[in-house]
Amino acid sequence: MKQLEPAFGKLDLFSLHRQHCVSLLPSGVFLKDLTPLLSSRSLADIIIVDHSPLENANYLQNILPVTQYIGESEDVTLLMVRDCLDHLIHAPDCRISLRSVDFRSP
Repeated sequence: MKQLEPAFGKLDLFSLHRQHCVSLLPSGVFLKDLTPLLSSRSLADIIIVDHSPLENANYLQNILPVTQYIGESEDVTLLMVRDCLDHLIHAPDCRISLRSVDFRSP
């Protein structure tokens, strides 16, 4: 996330982790809870960049799926995210634009 901030200073960037999830016991599945974000923004403006679609099952239309970022020099995940966000930032509803993104192919 920190690597993306200079390029996208006009975006609100949030990191949501396990503590932002709701547990579906006894299955052991965790779902991200965007409720705190929805008090000040619309789902049309929220893009979830994540390598774990299952945790975002409630917001499938908002997911920009990525492979896990490992941070090594040959890892191009953040470059691909940056290019995609550069396109999506201008969309009136990111969910519509995300339907056409084939992000897993290089």
